[in-house]
Amino acid sequence: IFANLVSKMVEADTQRERMMALLAPLIEDKNAWEASFTEEERAKGEQFEQELKTSPEALQAFMAQIDAAFTGADADQDGLLQRAEFKSFVETMNGSGVERGLKHRDTTDEFIDKVFPCFNGFNAEVDGVSKNEILMILNMVNANQ
Repeated sequence: IFANLVSKMVEADTQRERMMALLAPLIEDKNAWEASFTEEERAKGEQFEQELKTSPEALQAFMAQIDAAFTGADADQDGLLQRAEFKSFVETMNGSGVERGLKHRDTTDEFIDKVFPCFNGFNAEVDGVSKNEILMILNMVNANQ
């Protein structure tokens, strides 16, 4: 029993290390991007985050925006975004952020090449990333700030 417990603990540590390795480039990139915000952009972002926490309507509207962006990007409608589809999703969501007053984010191939493997690696058994995986990963990135 003890050996089984130790084995599960080691597996959990390995999983945690794997997750942190996947999240590290995303956290680093988010921190660098946010460090470039003007005071106005920072205030707009904080206001939006507060609205999501306090207004069910704002949260519902944002989730509908994510749903529409994901569905629009999922060209083959398989429920998973491949690299090109993921880039389209990120570009659409970036445009939504700019409309809310956030800083434009370059979605170059270099940027996508950096971040897509982090998302795609979340579920090692599947090639592509689901909307739920994107949301979980972003929540983990935000929790590790």
